Amino acid sequence: MPPSNTTRAVCEATVRAVVQGVLDLSGASPRRYMFQVLSHFTDNKLQRERLQYFATAEGREDLYRYNQRERRSLLEVLQDFPAAAFPLEWLLESAPLLSPRQFSIASSPLAHPGRAAILMAVVRWTTPTKRIRQGLLSNWLAGLKPGCNGGLNDTGSGITNGAVAAAVAACNGDANCSGSKDSVTSLQQQQQRRTVLVRVPVWIDNGALR
Repeated sequence: MPPSNTTRAVCEATVRAVVQGVLDLSGASPRRYMFQVLSHFTDNKLQRERLQYFATAEGREDLYRYNQRERRSLLEVLQDFPAAAFPLEWLLESAPLLSPRQFSIASSPLAHPGRAAILMAVVRWTTPTKRIRQGLLSNWLAGLKPGCNGGLNDTGSGITNGAVAAAVAACNGDANCSGSKDSVTSLQQQQQRRTVLVRVPVWIDNGALR
């Protein structure tokens, strides 16, 4: 019998691949539902009561101070409650998923054929209790060595049309273009483009294209 239209493709993956490439165990903070689920998988009375308390309306403020305000990751929560043994199926059901990250291309293909550069801020901050937190992808990218793609070909990376580039595409000839800090990558792209086409030096100063 031929396969029906409702047949779903089956994708096989190892647990290691799922943990590294699908679940966000070291970045996103778990939801309140996660603490409720986790309370069912610990034999430690004190830890179970604490997890159950976090999952109640009465414990919402304490959960916020412990979890969201500190941007505590699921991995850190599991370390704080070592008696909890999470079955894999429940981990897949309730753990936060990795969300896509988007970066703007800050280079022109006319100036750098076959290559693309991105301009990003490496995220790093301190929580109210002086814990150092780092952005997951920005710090990973910052740690790559020059010339190493770090496995980007296997991460589902791709290029989509942006919204800011169209706003500065008309910056040709003698023109002064300005934009917000969010458009600096597109302004830099236009800087390189005009440098190649017009063959005169172009500078970016305080977010403005000259």
